[in-house]
Amino acid sequence: MIPVGRRERLKASLRELRGKGLRYWLKVILLLVVGTWVGDWVGEKNLWIDLRYRIYPVFQALAPDDDYPRRTALVIIDDDDYWKSEPAARSPLKRDYLARLIRALDAADPRVIALDIDLRSPIPEEGTAELPEYRAETEELLKTIKDVSHRRPIVLASFLAREEGGYVLAPNVYDHYDFAGGRILEGFTTLPRDLRQAALYAALKGDGRADSFAAAVVRPLDERALGYAGGEGELPYSTYYHTKDFPRRSARQILQGNPTALREELSDKIVLVGGGWHKSFYRGENSGDEDKVDLYFTPAGNIQGVYIHANYVEALLNHRVRKPLWGGVATLIDVMCSLIMAAIFALEMPLRSKLARVLSLCLLLIILSYFLWQNLGFFFDFFIPVVFLGAHTLLEEWRESRSEVRRLRSNLQELEASMHAPRT
Repeated sequence: MIPVGRRERLKASLRELRGKGLRYWLKVILLLVVGTWVGDWVGEKNLWIDLRYRIYPVFQALAPDDDYPRRTALVIIDDDDYWKSEPAARSPLKRDYLARLIRALDAADPRVIALDIDLRSPIPEEGTAELPEYRAETEELLKTIKDVSHRRPIVLASFLAREEGGYVLAPNVYDHYDFAGGRILEGFTTLPRDLRQAALYAALKGDGRADSFAAAVVRPLDERALGYAGGEGELPYSTYYHTKDFPRRSARQILQGNPTALREELSDKIVLVGGGWHKSFYRGENSGDEDKVDLYFTPAGNIQGVYIHANYVEALLNHRVRKPLWGGVATLIDVMCSLIMAAIFALEMPLRSKLARVLSLCLLLIILSYFLWQNLGFFFDFFIPVVFLGAHTLLEEWRESRSEVRRLRSNLQELEASMHAPRT
């Protein structure tokens, strides 16, 4: 039973809302439609994505834990490796150098070796052909991969290419090579537009499907983890570690290191190998990340692609991914919150009270997002419609306040004029 006083206040509020007139509510509906469309468009175009990347870690901070990367380690080919040692700043990276690196890693007994290294054919229109100058070293690399893959899985990088009618995989120098039953997996390193999300699969032109690099790493270890992360077409939201959290060694430390010590450190680990050198010239590791190869801005800051893949792998294996909230439900929540906000601004009350109620609504959205994230495994990416309508209503309030101030000033001027007018 609603108390009489509260019932009367509710009736008065409803009369105020009806009193705003049809024009006000049609404008609200129009803004909701436009705001939802703008939100979808902004999402497709990745506008304001940097702001979203900066907000995203807050969700992780709201659920702090002592977790850290437990299964992955990284081997980075850095400036000293690339510019001052055997690679000699050559592109493509020397294949025999990679072969020696794989053999050294194999001696450390890792669980999986994953190469985030470009092995595409130099002449794609000629298929998997290698340039004559590089054929001998490429053959050595492929023989090494073949040998090691009989002891542990090896994941090789591929790239998606867009053609009319869908995606295809760009040709690689290892395509059609006879690995004699070795455990070779291929995963595309092409990243999604929104780096908060982890790509799992890509539908290829025709009837095929390709694994992402992270999915290819996870598949031989825990295929069920991929099913937990989401079905076909879904891109789960991944959590992020910072680069300093990952065990890391340079390529020269692997090639020159003590085999026993490396075995203690890397045994049973997933080892991802990637590039981290500066593109233009030698600058050293302490000169900053700008101008480094394969660099992306992410929720964890500017990091190399190999760190992104490592984050995806850890998130998948540890079930630290969140499925996107169903589109219809997310839109419904946005619309309901926007209507509540419109109703708040439609009521006659001090602006301070309206702002307090709007801030309470935003806090409620944050709590809802946290509950979905932490307890149900969903990510609710509210943003545009509520902000769009909120900005409009604040602008309307400001314009009405200015109009009221101008009206009061006009009345005051008229009163002063009448007081100073000569009496007859």
